[in-house]
Amino acid sequence: MVTGNSDITYENLLYMKQKYIHPENLKVANIQVVNAILKERLTEI
Repeated sequence: MVTGNSDITYENLLYMKQKYIHPENLKVANIQVVNAILKERLTEI
């Protein structure tokens, strides 16, 4: 989300993306979210 913080530049965001966001981590996170949703959903549906 954008908060209008002028102290954060595009270069800062790009660095954070390159340093911490990796495709394999996103895949694992997605699997965890889907599994949690499937676990909690109603079985009658």
